[in-house]
Amino acid sequence: TICSGERDGIVRYGPECELPCWCKDRGECDQTSDIAYEQIKYARHSDNLEQHHRYANLAVDDNLTTCSSTDFANKLRTDPPWWRIWFPYNASFSYIEMTIKKTSLRYMSYFTVSVTNMSEHQGASITFWPTEEHLCYSGDGFDIEKDSHYVTIKLFCSPLSMGNTIKITLGSTNTQLELCDVNIKQGGSIAHGKPTSNSHAEKAMRAMLLMVRLSKAKEVVLRFDPWWQVDLGGVSRIRELRLTPFYKKSFSGYKVNISTHENYSSWKTVYNDSDSGQKNVQLTFAARHIRIYRSDKTKLSLCEVEVYEVCSYRRWGDTCEKECYCGGETPCDM
Repeated sequence: TICSGERDGIVRYGPECELPCWCKDRGECDQTSDIAYEQIKYARHSDNLEQHHRYANLAVDDNLTTCSSTDFANKLRTDPPWWRIWFPYNASFSYIEMTIKKTSLRYMSYFTVSVTNMSEHQGASITFWPTEEHLCYSGDGFDIEKDSHYVTIKLFCSPLSMGNTIKITLGSTNTQLELCDVNIKQGGSIAHGKPTSNSHAEKAMRAMLLMVRLSKAKEVVLRFDPWWQVDLGGVSRIRELRLTPFYKKSFSGYKVNISTHENYSSWKTVYNDSDSGQKNVQLTFAARHIRIYRSDKTKLSLCEVEVYEVCSYRRWGDTCEKECYCGGETPCDM
């Protein structure tokens, strides 16, 4: 529902606009965010259009009228034109939208989308690309939407691809890659939509409304030995936590406590942050309840908590919702 106006000074969303948004700068709260827009400075492409300021970051500047572009199609090249973006964390790339001008559609046959892992230094170089990469899309099996000036190409990574760098490559050298907007989304967290609570009972409902939404612009502020927790509904094997703080200074020095009991009667600490403010916690453990806790602190400020699980045998997908159909003992979830 698109909600216009405000009631009691609070922006709202949801069916009949009954749910309150608690977002920084009153931003939209109920949409899965585009992760590329946040990493605009890490966009690169294979070559630049000389004498024109149409750099790679214009593909993710949230402005459809500004487009990135490689050099013209008649430029002598040894490799096809490409565009890529690096992320300071591993992402589960699941869905991509590329908006281009209609005149560029003729170049989009047989493009590929690939994913790999690189360091920040490697990601800044346009000459480096690892030999190990995962192909998340190849061919012409995409959906398109057209208007009078633009075409939006929509595709899913199949299978879901994990990495920190994603690259779009055209199918031949005598082409030009022009991107007016690139929207990249990652697969969902298993904490999405699950019940939450926190150390202040009167704020528990607010916490639930906030933290079940996948948005980067909202804040839960808890004081005096604060904690926030989620009930996953059953014991899951966890591989990674991704935590987004509102303010880093009110986030470092936290602990991750877990419980496998339905009524969380006992807790175990599986991670203890030593004032570093680490936002991506990669470790394997089994848990039903996950609690973020700051002992002897006065504030806990969180915008988002994402939880990713380890898939069981012959299951794959970001939430392990898909079944493998493999021969013999071949691994199916890579």
